Amino acid sequence: AQKVVMSGYVKEASSGEPLIGAVVFTEDKSVGVSTNSYGYYSLQIEKKEQVIKCSYSGYITAETRVNPKESFKYDFGLEEDHEVLEASKVFSSSKREQLTIPQLGKESVSAEVIKKIPDGGGRYNQGNPDDAWGADPKRGIYRFQRPRRRH
Repeated sequence: AQKVVMSGYVKEASSGEPLIGAVVFTEDKSVGVSTNSYGYYSLQIEKKEQVIKCSYSGYITAETRVNPKESFKYDFGLEEDHEVLEASKVFSSSKREQLTIPQLGKESVSAEVIKKIPDGGGRYNQGNPDDAWGADPKRGIYRFQRPRRRH
C-alpha cells in the first residue's frame, strides 16, 4: 500500500502550549507516534480513508477522519478533560505537622557500614581516600581508585 506523511503539532487548545509526549495514532492502532519536545509529530499512514486519533493524559481524545492523496499537515488542539482532572485529586488524612519535611526515597547509611563494603579482593575499605566505591545506574556499585602520584 502507498503511504503518505501526516505531520503537525499537538497543542493545548486554550493556551496554545505544546503537549510533549502526546500520542497520535490510527484508529486501528497499527501506527502511532509520540510528540517531541516541541509538540511536533510525524506519522506515516496509508493512502486510504481512516480515523486518526490524538490522546494525552488529562485531555479529551481528539480524532479526525482523513482520506489523504498526498502528505499533509494537521494540528491537533486538545481540550482539558475536567472529569479526569477532578477524579485524580489526592486527599490525605494525615495531620499537617507530619508534612513539614516531605522526602521521597531517602536512605541513610553510616560511615561504619560503608567501611565494611568489600573492595573486590576480600578486603574492606578502611577510609583510604585513594580506594573508594561509586554507584552508577548502568554499572551498579563499582570500585575506583585515584591514580597514584609518582614522586
